[in-house]
Amino acid sequence: AATTGSTAVVTVTGKAMRLGVAPGAVAASTGVGAPAAAPAACGNGPLEGEAGEASVASTQSFDAELSALREEVSGVVLSLVTIDDSAVKRCLLADLTRLAIFMSRQATNDVLLPHLMTVLNNRDASLSIAFFEAIPGVCAFVGRMSFLGFVLPCILYALVDVEETVVAAALQSLCRLADVGLLTKASLTEIANSGRESLTEIAHKIAPLLAHPTSWVHMHMHTL
Repeated sequence: AATTGSTAVVTVTGKAMRLGVAPGAVAASTGVGAPAAAPAACGNGPLEGEAGEASVASTQSFDAELSALREEVSGVVLSLVTIDDSAVKRCLLADLTRLAIFMSRQATNDVLLPHLMTVLNNRDASLSIAFFEAIPGVCAFVGRMSFLGFVLPCILYALVDVEETVVAAALQSLCRLADVGLLTKASLTEIANSGRESLTEIAHKIAPLLAHPTSWVHMHMHTL
């Protein structure tokens, strides 16, 4: 059989016969000349845009709620620092590093550290000891500049405290800070160059501790 235009020619036992065939039927049966199907729509443009906007809105909402929560926690911390109860302040200092991480580096520098360092004004030796035990982790989080500006001068001052347990805690804190690379010769030189204390003054505080009669002070001094 052969097809010519709109006429089919059929050969039957050597005889040719012409049959009329509709053009549409030929196209449908052979696939030739059929109009191409419209391509399927790709992607979900409006839906993808809505999903992106929802994700941005969710992130903004989370950030706003986290900021509000940090403000509330900051208020609670400030109220606990100002009350006259050493036991409460020791509990606050017990997990200081995780509190600092939650508050963020900026808030720790601006709010948390300045207020927590006021516990050193209390003559309760247990508070000073708790502070020096907790502060190395916070310093590792906030970095070198905050360590040099806020913490190191307080530790150096504590080396001449009348309480031997406070001196030992300050030395142990220095040892841990040296382990994480914050206490170096360069940091002591920077303190001296800032005019707060000369290297000679720092040496006058530290050197006598080498001959300190108390065993734990002597031990931490040699470790340092």
